[in-house]
Amino acid sequence: MRTILFLLICAGAMQAQPRPEIIPLSDFGTSGLWKSQPDLSSATRWELNLKESKLLWSGRPIAGNGHEGTLQFLSGSITTSATGQINQGDLVVDMHSLKNTDMQPDDGGIDLETHLKGDDFFSVAKYPQAKFKITAIANDKAVGRVKVFGLLTIKGITNAVEFSGTLNTQKESILVKGELTIDRTQWGVNHQSNSVFKSLKDGVISDEVKITLDLKFFAGC
Repeated sequence: MRTILFLLICAGAMQAQPRPEIIPLSDFGTSGLWKSQPDLSSATRWELNLKESKLLWSGRPIAGNGHEGTLQFLSGSITTSATGQINQGDLVVDMHSLKNTDMQPDDGGIDLETHLKGDDFFSVAKYPQAKFKITAIANDKAVGRVKVFGLLTIKGITNAVEFSGTLNTQKESILVKGELTIDRTQWGVNHQSNSVFKSLKDGVISDEVKITLDLKFFAGC
């Protein structure tokens, strides 16, 4: 009788224990774990180092030399899971900070910056910010690089983009470097575009704009 009573007590205790929860693979990058409770405290937020991070741009006409310059970030952050996998991120760019670096300010540089900020190009007064939202990062260990997927918003228009880059995770920082080329007309920047204005003969500007990113994040809260 005592043996039967002991077994019944043990069975009841086992039923009272919380059942383990299956954590989706996406929460942990490439591994799935059984846990009784999700550990939300394991997520880490990393803030963009605004002083050390860089964004370079370059564009060119169909014939002749092009121009290049810089833009400054207003803010940025990424979040990593317990295994260090980046699962989300956001970057905000100050379009008012657009600078030309291949000409002297008093020798056409300021005029070019004013033109690029105007309605022919980026309409900065109306759209003072550009944004990039990271939606996924895929590892390509074969070549030691990563592919970054995200949503780029310029002039209030959002399109999906992707680019290849490098990811270097250190104890106190995460470094992301990459380069992408976008078709400016997809964001309504149509000035002197031969693909939009078929009859153009002179002053045609390439639709391609190259963007180079050099990002440094540090552990936040």
